[in-house]
Amino acid sequence: SAMLAALMAGGLPAGALAQEKKQEKKRKEVRVPYLQYPLGGGWEGYIIFDRYVAQRHPWVRPVQQETAGYVHNLKVMAKDKRLHKTATFGSSTLAIYLAETGYKPFFDEPTKVDDFRHLYGEYLLGQSWFVTFDPSIKGVEDLKGKAIGIGLKTQTHWGGATTFMLEKGYGITTENTKINNLGPVRGLDALFDGQVVAALLSVNVDATQKKFQVGPTVTTIAASGREYHMLPWPKEVVAKVVRGTGFPIYSITIPPNTLPNQPKPFEIFADIGTRSVHKDFPDELAYEL
Repeated sequence: SAMLAALMAGGLPAGALAQEKKQEKKRKEVRVPYLQYPLGGGWEGYIIFDRYVAQRHPWVRPVQQETAGYVHNLKVMAKDKRLHKTATFGSSTLAIYLAETGYKPFFDEPTKVDDFRHLYGEYLLGQSWFVTFDPSIKGVEDLKGKAIGIGLKTQTHWGGATTFMLEKGYGITTENTKINNLGPVRGLDALFDGQVVAALLSVNVDATQKKFQVGPTVTTIAASGREYHMLPWPKEVVAKVVRGTGFPIYSITIPPNTLPNQPKPFEIFADIGTRSVHKDFPDELAYEL
């Protein structure tokens, strides 16, 4: 038919195209929950994303939703059938590893991940690193035996990944160190109050490792007026953990003066942050997202 010929030629007839656009405009808005993590991470980017999509797409409306973290997301998406066809969730290569292996105390047992699909990679998820006011603490190894603040047990990165790296990289565990699961905001509050000697900061990185999105934890510590210094995750420690466990992470070097109070290159690790869905999520909506 003429319609088929036009399609094969790479375009629709003008009338059909106009009709399709008219129908697209009439379509009811579809609100899509974006299950995220506690406030305090890289939220600004997602809120800007929602605004861009609302300005440019006739009916898709992503809606950012705070959750307890990626551990929570993976567990709830495995069980709650109401979310399978409606919601996307934040995940990552590292989060899937912790779930599959049942890394305690974050996952009580291995979690089934075969039903999940990644829509796209969002960024390199720059992992949390420690910051301290104590000049005697030179590296992560000096945190052993002290009180520190990390993420919640419902968080894969602020909580699970940090715990994993402390254990596998330095032998620092709850048996020899007071590890407090406070979350991003409360962790910094505890540092300011002197309840812990170190808390966590975070940044997101684009795929070329040239653009860095400084999160609110970094801006909070920089605006405090306090003398602080940051503790890197050295490349050799990251390589040792990867070799020994298969932990799916990458070494990242933040160039000098990318962050406030950062005159020298600074080493952290990252994994691939993903936007994911259940396999029953509608194909058409997945394509639009």
